[in-house]
Amino acid sequence: MQSSQPSAPRILRCPHCGGPLEAPPLALLTRCAYCGHSVKLAEPSAPRPIYPQQQPRTPAASGPSRLVPIMILVGFVTTLGFAGAIVGYVGVRPTLQPTAEPKAPTALAPVNPIPSPPPAAPAPDQPGAVRYPMRALLGINTAVDVDGSRAQLLGLFPELSSEQVADEIRYTVPLNHRWFGEAELRWKNERAGKLSTVGFRPPTGDAKLQNQKQISDCLTQGLGKPEVRETDHLAGEVSYFWGSHFPKAWANLYTGYLWLSFEDPRGVAPVTFAQVVRTLDACAP
Repeated sequence: MQSSQPSAPRILRCPHCGGPLEAPPLALLTRCAYCGHSVKLAEPSAPRPIYPQQQPRTPAASGPSRLVPIMILVGFVTTLGFAGAIVGYVGVRPTLQPTAEPKAPTALAPVNPIPSPPPAAPAPDQPGAVRYPMRALLGINTAVDVDGSRAQLLGLFPELSSEQVADEIRYTVPLNHRWFGEAELRWKNERAGKLSTVGFRPPTGDAKLQNQKQISDCLTQGLGKPEVRETDHLAGEVSYFWGSHFPKAWANLYTGYLWLSFEDPRGVAPVTFAQVVRTLDACAP
């Protein structure tokens, strides 16, 4: 008889940085050791619904026993009404009055129409929506914790959107930039949580960055020479990695987005949030 052996951990890939993930066989959630992103591995099984049992309905009582009181009541009301009519006719005789002229119908006041609802504000991906220049991101104070993050960002970018995903609060700022359509800033959803990651994504409608090599050459001016990594051999895709201080601070330029990660929101020079923003703004204002 063979002895049972524990199942080997699953080996997966992080959807954000491509790093390997390790998780026990029954784990539903794990965190990437390279970029710190929380990855959902499976959905918990929904409990089986319990339906209440229907109670049998008791048939209403029927038969002549219910009709007798009703017939007595109808007879009494009929007799009372007939007697009242006789008394009213004898005691009070109607006096004939001249027929009055019919009055003209009164004109009804016009009804105010229901006001139409105000038009909805355009979404950030609609033409004419408000978008912000890259340099506007320099107004963000990365030292502000998660409790003050929303008030700070709304004061700078009223058109931003936000959502809570796993253990993070994510804010999306629409950008008016030649290479990027939005910036996504993530704060840790914990006591005194700070800015941990920033992503720059392609313009609306583009699944990939159209100028990856040009963006890499631009960032090289501010961050130094990157390490080139092959991410998809058959497709000829690579990433550019600035990781001399990994994992304290690093930047990775993929075909679909630029990703920054920090243990401390101040970063480690030259890979800092402010340095990346200034460099991109100078190359493509």
